[in-house]
Amino acid sequence: MDVQQQFRMKNPTGVAIDSTSKILVVDSGNYRVQVFSRIYVPIHCIGYQGNDTGQFSYPEAIAVDPFGKILVTGRSTSARHIR
Repeated sequence: MDVQQQFRMKNPTGVAIDSTSKILVVDSGNYRVQVFSRIYVPIHCIGYQGNDTGQFSYPEAIAVDPFGKILVTGRSTSARHIR
């Protein structure tokens, strides 16, 4: 799979920027968080569909706390610390 297909978004719903200026986007339709550099170069994806650790069910919002912890929540996802 090429990078363009790997990072194709379906219904992006939330965005946050961490302390290193990485851009984190909730890709709700793909049940994951996509991470980009500050110049929008794709880095990696976090999570996939499910209800266990590291998995999401309709994620919608994201936040990064002052300590760098990433929190994601959504319609069927209680708040989860993912990193």
